[in-house]
Amino acid sequence: PSVTSSGVTSAKDATEGPSTFEDIAVDDYGTYYCMDSYRGRIFAYDSDGNLLYAFGGSSNQEGTVQLASAIELFAGRLIVLDRSAGLIASYDKTSYGESIEEAARLFSAGKYTEAYDKWSDVSRYNGNLTTAYIGMGKSAYFLGDYDTAMKYLRLAGGKEYYSKAFEFKRTAFLQEHFALFFIMLIVLIGLLVVYALGLIKRRKRVYARGSVIGSLHYATHLSFRPFSSFWDLKHEKRGTMAGATIILAVTVIGYVFQKQYSGYLFSSYDPNTYNVLLDIASVLLLVLLWVVANWCLTTLMDGEGSMRDIYLATCYSLTPLALLLIPFTLVSNVLSLTEQPYYSILLAGVFLWTAFLLFVSVLITHQYSVFKTIITCVFIVIGILIIIFIAILFYNLLQHMISFVQSAWQELSFRMTE
Repeated sequence: PSVTSSGVTSAKDATEGPSTFEDIAVDDYGTYYCMDSYRGRIFAYDSDGNLLYAFGGSSNQEGTVQLASAIELFAGRLIVLDRSAGLIASYDKTSYGESIEEAARLFSAGKYTEAYDKWSDVSRYNGNLTTAYIGMGKSAYFLGDYDTAMKYLRLAGGKEYYSKAFEFKRTAFLQEHFALFFIMLIVLIGLLVVYALGLIKRRKRVYARGSVIGSLHYATHLSFRPFSSFWDLKHEKRGTMAGATIILAVTVIGYVFQKQYSGYLFSSYDPNTYNVLLDIASVLLLVLLWVVANWCLTTLMDGEGSMRDIYLATCYSLTPLALLLIPFTLVSNVLSLTEQPYYSILLAGVFLWTAFLLFVSVLITHQYSVFKTIITCVFIVIGILIIIFIAILFYNLLQHMISFVQSAWQELSFRMTE
């Protein structure tokens, strides 16, 4: 930190920039104290590296130091050397700090019942201390009370041990209902085998061309055979505007559903800050921008698709998302962090599948070559960014105009009343 001529850290430096740990002291129980010379604060950590509490500051007030340079433990007290003032500050532990350290020591010693009770006492001191709830959750986990562990770990955001407790609870549930799940699996496999062998008479449904149900059914066919299907979508009129809009609406619903109802371990959802209208608008706006930028650009590049063709192809390309977002969200509620990489890979595969369909839609709708389609998609993305930039610029300009008109009107009103 920069120091003034008097040797005191400036106010600006005391609030900005990263901490600088100058010295460290460790007690007999593995609790260690790190001194931040940048702000004069002391951080206490347990033997596992979890932050217990922090105190202090850099100022001339009593109980703080100006420029800390060393820390030591002596007779249960923390001794801090203030290099700037040439003084030694001595700190005694409060009952609050002692309770936190005692809870951490009990947990490290494997006395989980006593640790749980002590962490409960700490939470009464400070109901906002996440360390206390994590301590209660981890203690309950090692005591085998997984419901209580998950309750407190969820409150504190302790996803690692929450996942471990969830795995044990899930295993116990599966063991308890194993016979039911086994019978259901056998029945499902049997039905699939019978259907595959053709023992069940299959009836082919024929939908009237132009019907909404038929166009929706065609969307599943398009997802697996995109090249021929996009051709038929445009030239054989296999899609409908209503069907495309329904697919877009289901995609929006799936996206919002995923945001709100994904499993705790897979979600960053905060009901206090979440805005459902913003999520709906973001998806609709992105699709609108893609359609408009696509049409504007391909009109100049000899594209053969109309605005209607582009809208249909774009919405039908969203079929994988419309079909799979909600099932993926439901599955995430029965998975732990151990399965998270597989879940993430499969979900990324769904988005890549959708991106591939969008690419093919441009290729077939406008009758481009592969290379020209790649160039077109790149320019579409650039066009979207340009449209967003112009919209923001126009919005700011409009705000300034409104502000100017309001100021002018206020000034005029003031002059007229004089």
